[in-house]
Amino acid sequence: DGNAVIHLYEDYGPVDSSLFLQAHGFVPDENPHHCAIVPKSLLLPNEKSGDSSHQKNARHLFQALKTLKLVYPGAEVFDGIEDVCVKQNLEITEDGSTVGRKRASDSIAIATLLLDDNAVALETEGDSFPSWSVLKQYCINAINSGDVERIEIRCARYPGSDKLVRRVLRKAARALIREDDSGIEMVIDSGNDSKMDQLRSQLLEAREHGKEQLAIALQFRIEERKILVSVANSREIPHDDNRLDESTMHLRS
Repeated sequence: DGNAVIHLYEDYGPVDSSLFLQAHGFVPDENPHHCAIVPKSLLLPNEKSGDSSHQKNARHLFQALKTLKLVYPGAEVFDGIEDVCVKQNLEITEDGSTVGRKRASDSIAIATLLLDDNAVALETEGDSFPSWSVLKQYCINAINSGDVERIEIRCARYPGSDKLVRRVLRKAARALIREDDSGIEMVIDSGNDSKMDQLRSQLLEAREHGKEQLAIALQFRIEERKILVSVANSREIPHDDNRLDESTMHLRS
């Protein structure tokens, strides 16, 4: 039939919207695979100037990251952990799912345990785990042993580590929103995001005036902000899925 219309579809695969922008020049309105970049500066507790114990724990952290190959093995100076890209459900993209790449969440868990003195030991319903200071000492002992498996269990997969990583990501998302808009409390408490309304209004105006490049940039900002607001507003799940059984908890403390 000469009048037949043939529709061609292309499957782009599970890619982040930044790749759509770079390779194809557009940003999807809804992309479940999109993620927002969280810079490494927001993933580490604030450094305490002149605090010798903090500096000592920072050296322990660097040693643990090198042993677990979470930083470049040849690195001689600690330059922080890597930036991460977070999805709306608080998942970190390629978090150990790609061959050759280690879990970024492990780096965050280790840094939080060793450097964040304000972190509270997490109690899980029906379980009793060692105090925060004891968990930290277990980790330091493991680092001093040089045993890779022991370091991984004691420093990266300790009880409550998953929950703490999610807490760090939520805090980082709030900080990023704060940088973009002083109305963070309004966003979190009421779900009323005037900054998002402003961006959408600007997007409509850009499209009406044929400013395609500006429209694409605004669409990208909107998708990025949607993720950050979702992460910042996310609630903690009732049970932490990162639990250690009794035999693991007593593994060469």
